[in-house]
Amino acid sequence: MTAFRPRSLVVGAVGLLALCLGLAVWAVLIEPGRLVVKEVELSLPSWPREMPPLTIAVVADLHTGAPHVGPEKLDRVVSLVNQRRPDLVVLLGDFIVHGVIGGRRVEPEVTAARLQPLRAPLGVFAVLGNHDWWYDGPRVASALRAAGIVVLDDEAARLRHGGHPLWLVGLADFDTRTPDPARATSAVPPAEPIIRWWAGPSSRRGTASATRSVTSRKADAISSSPRESPPASSPSASSCHPRS
Repeated sequence: MTAFRPRSLVVGAVGLLALCLGLAVWAVLIEPGRLVVKEVELSLPSWPREMPPLTIAVVADLHTGAPHVGPEKLDRVVSLVNQRRPDLVVLLGDFIVHGVIGGRRVEPEVTAARLQPLRAPLGVFAVLGNHDWWYDGPRVASALRAAGIVVLDDEAARLRHGGHPLWLVGLADFDTRTPDPARATSAVPPAEPIIRWWAGPSSRRGTASATRSVTSRKADAISSSPRESPPASSPSASSCHPRS
């Protein structure tokens, strides 16, 4: 049996303390301040072959007002997105912080004004998340619309990409509302492709899937998808996810 001396115990304790302090500094001061951009190419069997490639910038869970996520950080998000020149920008809810320790309330009008410089040929669209509805969904939506951002709530917007029709469908939040996919897609002709977006837990994302739809998911799900070699016609996504 090996005898442990007091000095060995002290060295071990000091090493463990240093490791804990290092992890705490990373978790509290470094990691939350990072912006993570993931680029994923999706090969979708239902993507029309005549449709040219589509680049979508996905921004999710901004939670403005959370620790390390002030309005100035939104400027960095906007800059990163615009540098990549996407065809389409989609904002996937939770613009408001709610019940986060150390967070502070930032009015939705402030957040919307910081997001206003986002640019994409096919437009900038948004859906609302549970935090937005817990605060004041109509106010958040109004602020975004005043900034030129199209908010979809069980609604569809018809776009044209490469001379071909394409529908963007935004569904209501799964936690605070009752999404109605049938209503949202009621105006979409059967032969035209759909990209469907919504905020909510990954376990519920499959609820609104349809065989003729090109269904995209929340940014964390997109970033975890396996990389594949896409055909000539398929969408790619750059997801920007602030660590809060």
